[in-house]
Amino acid sequence: MGHVVIGELIPKGESFGAWSSLYAIKLEEGIALGFEEYVSQLLAIYLNACELEIERVGFIELGENT
Repeated sequence: MGHVVIGELIPKGESFGAWSSLYAIKLEEGIALGFEEYVSQLLAIYLNACELEIERVGFIELGENT
């Protein structure tokens, strides 16, 4: 596995101890997974941590010029 960097931002007006929204950016290198498998595993980590469930995750295929 390569390097992993995570940056998390809490919206202005909220505190580290009591936030309602959190924005995270995760950069990884050396991942030997396809895009859909990687996103599914990443979502599972966050959903389990927040004790949330989702019914379905969909992926949108983009054209060559997108």
